[in-house]
Amino acid sequence: MLENAAPQLLLADAAGGAALGAEALADLTVVDLAAGTPEWANLPVSDPDPCALGLTSRHLALCDLHLGVVRHA
Repeated sequence: MLENAAPQLLLADAAGGAALGAEALADLTVVDLAAGTPEWANLPVSDPDPCALGLTSRHLALCDLHLGVVRHA
């Protein structure tokens, strides 16, 4: 799935990262969702103004979330 999607950023906990393996995560920025102090803890709670950032409807984003179970044989 990671190869097909080619994401630049991955949200995962330790179990998810371990299931994917270090090789699959080597070229990704991984945000650990279980971190004691997440990277976004000091950011504003409100969304930024898209117009102030120069964003328009031409700037599309795709967020693909998957909930899965890793099964061990």
